[in-house]
Amino acid sequence: MSDNPYAATNDPESPAPKKSRKMLYIILGVLGVTCLLCCCGSPMMLMWVGQGRLKTDPVEVTEKADEMLKMDRTEDLQPIMYMDLVFMKMTMWGAGKEDMTDMFCQMSMNESYAQDREAMKIQMEAKMREQAAQNPSLPVLNIDKSETRAFSVRGQPVEFDFNECTARETDEKYYQLTGIVDSKDGSEIVVLFLQLRAEKFSEERITQMLESIE
Repeated sequence: MSDNPYAATNDPESPAPKKSRKMLYIILGVLGVTCLLCCCGSPMMLMWVGQGRLKTDPVEVTEKADEMLKMDRTEDLQPIMYMDLVFMKMTMWGAGKEDMTDMFCQMSMNESYAQDREAMKIQMEAKMREQAAQNPSLPVLNIDKSETRAFSVRGQPVEFDFNECTARETDEKYYQLTGIVDSKDGSEIVVLFLQLRAEKFSEERITQMLESIE
């Protein structure tokens, strides 16, 4: 059994999108570092904590996430970690430190990287699938239905990619949401990625969370 929170594909044989942007390398680097932290365990994490670039205290993680975007996040997930990669900052929420099947990720970077937001979202999803495929302990998700939905953020419509998925091995249903929101002062963009199992997903609650962004 696998429970890969990142793996989702319309067709397991289909190639990843061919669009190439600077964002592709940034996302790959972030996910690569995340995988290293997960695989290398305590020594790697202690080094990053010592440098002040990684935090795992729930209060500190929440504070750093609020510096990116302040919102009423879903209570089903708990803050797991914060990473500062200089060019990008990232916070991750999960069902638990040992369970990232359900997860919520915020990644902030300078607004200058946001020249093509649609390509950025496509690349993020593609690189997440690629990284997940290298971890056989987590399941692959097939996308059953994909659409664009608009949510009100600070009174303005913001488009998010919304996927309905099925775990290939277990037939469990999942929902994924990917979107890009400007920071409050407009100097940064924040990429949001949410994945929840169907039994934990409430469209009303997710709408409330996104509409609460300050």
